[in-house]
Amino acid sequence: MAKPGRIERCMGRVEFRAAEEEILHMHRMGYANKHIYAKLAEEGKLSLAYSTFNGHLRKLLQAKSPTHPDKKPTLIVDKEASMVFTIPSNGNI
Repeated sequence: MAKPGRIERCMGRVEFRAAEEEILHMHRMGYANKHIYAKLAEEGKLSLAYSTFNGHLRKLLQAKSPTHPDKKPTLIVDKEASMVFTIPSNGNI
């Protein structure tokens, strides 16, 4: 049984998943996490804590982002300068 003022265990995840499409749409539109949370909480779609919301959103975005763990970084060797440059496999410099 949940304490007064709290939701049942794991129900925050259920609420988050129910609003997942709207959350992702607002995130793609450029809304900050706190604005997404505030809007959905005001509409009564979320009653979980803001920190829990951020944790679920972070996990969701990590799962949606493309990753290539088997791809190795590219090495560029400048023989004249005797230097080796590494280019990350994810394209970030």
